[in-house]
Amino acid sequence: MKTALKSILFVSIFVLASCKKGSQTSLDYIYNDKPELLTCEIPNKVLLKEAVYSFEADITEHYSSNKPDLRRAYSAFMAAARNKKIPYLKMISPQTIKIFEALKNEGSIYSNGNILNSKNEVIKCISSNIKDKGFKTTFNALLSTNSLRQDIIIPPLTAISRNMLTDKYLATYAALEFYYKGMYDIDLTKVADKPKSKVDFNKTPKTNSTPGSTDKVTPKIEEKDPHAGHNH
Repeated sequence: MKTALKSILFVSIFVLASCKKGSQTSLDYIYNDKPELLTCEIPNKVLLKEAVYSFEADITEHYSSNKPDLRRAYSAFMAAARNKKIPYLKMISPQTIKIFEALKNEGSIYSNGNILNSKNEVIKCISSNIKDKGFKTTFNALLSTNSLRQDIIIPPLTAISRNMLTDKYLATYAALEFYYKGMYDIDLTKVADKPKSKVDFNKTPKTNSTPGSTDKVTPKIEEKDPHAGHNH
């Protein structure tokens, strides 16, 4: 009897391990060749990088698809978040859904369902590296008193939303708190098979460009044949 129970337990553990392994390897990291975003040595750093790049691609596609502008997309997204009108079903890409499932399976970033775990290493990383001194002081004060809630943090965060173009710690926080967290409350089956064109980051302004700068494209001028119009 004991031998049978041990066998059943072994099989159960093996199945669970296989399932966990399968969930970890099912995500195709399509932004793996992009620049690193966080300098901290934290678990799941690669997953967080994928999450932020996919978030940026989604909001850029939705808010400025005709003329990709990530700074403008951040401003529009945070304005929608403040008004609680984020159009998740229109924005979320299949890649983002896979990332969300990976974040859920990770187990430590979110706790008690859809609460961003303030004691997680990624939050500590963010709180230590935010560039805007005023916002950093506010963020850490709220964090130290366990008061880091959406309704309190979103006004000052919205005010500096364009900083997310160059401050990827802010961008990471916005992605986790206001984008992926919101997916717990929607039916993702409605967007799982929806075709979604991904933003080509090679055509968008570089994230390390200085504020106010624009990338100009020099039009191609066709060279005229100097012999055209002459009879020889």
